[in-house]
Amino acid sequence: MLGSMNGLLRDKDFIKCGNIFSQVIGYLHPKDYVIAIPRYVKVDYATIWRDHSYYDRALKEYSSSELRRTLSKYYSKYLRYDTNMDSILPLIAHKEIDKIFLTSKGFDYLTRENSLAKRAYEILDLLSNNANIPKYEFGLTGTLLVGIYNVIYSDIDIVVYGKNNVEKIKDFLKERKEFLIKDSEIIKGLDKKSYSIISKRKWNKCIYKNRHFSINPVLKFDEVKISYDEVKIKNLGIIETKVEIIEKLDPYFYPLRYKIKPYETKYEIKELVIFENYYLDAFEEGDKVQIKAILQKYREKDDEYFRLAYGVREIEDQYLRILA
Repeated sequence: MLGSMNGLLRDKDFIKCGNIFSQVIGYLHPKDYVIAIPRYVKVDYATIWRDHSYYDRALKEYSSSELRRTLSKYYSKYLRYDTNMDSILPLIAHKEIDKIFLTSKGFDYLTRENSLAKRAYEILDLLSNNANIPKYEFGLTGTLLVGIYNVIYSDIDIVVYGKNNVEKIKDFLKERKEFLIKDSEIIKGLDKKSYSIISKRKWNKCIYKNRHFSINPVLKFDEVKISYDEVKIKNLGIIETKVEIIEKLDPYFYPLRYKIKPYETKYEIKELVIFENYYLDAFEEGDKVQIKAILQKYREKDDEYFRLAYGVREIEDQYLRILA
């Protein structure tokens, strides 16, 4: 019924399968499948999220262990080993999807006239006018996108498309510090010193007229330069090492990518890739980081190199510490 969705769904879009709203993860998906994780599940008790039914968070916290639990509980039938990614992934066949929610249509879906919708449009005007970005370069994700938001409690999750636009938004928000708030998330694997450093750098968690909102970068379609079939990953095992951040290759878009210089290892590791959105633009050139991650051999088209992957479900006790 939905037809082919290859090239249509991208990071932070949502799908609905049965009683579960799930978020699309990343930009590389096998033919006729999409990688997605459960975010909101229909329940038989009262919650703050509802449409005609009540929904609760599927993920109670943002950690690899919680993601493993959630996938096992709600998505066990979708878990399949993917040979290209060398990992067990939640792969949902297009034919099993009941409905899709595109972030690019988020403001079109926001038809209910209430204080939350009004505030969302005010934030859209604020960002568009001050960063000089057309309104069609913005979208929505989260509960506003799928229509189960709570007028009093829900945050406004703004999507911004394209690297240039994201950097314009970043510049504006860092100039207008009155909009910035300290992130209160509890992040496993992060010590107090590293949390303090990163929280001072964050610019994508904000507040406007007592309403929290977030900035969620998403690539434009023409910025996605590779396809699923052009990538091959081989996991080589868990490694603990120290690295230095050399260059911010792609600090805004999933997965986050940094060029690194490794220490204390025999491998010439070229890159750190992070699969947790909390670390969006969290590191600066010159940062020295102690890390426990998975060592991967990564091939993209004709380029092959070693990289570290952090924020993956395969490691129970992963950690990341900024040393200097």
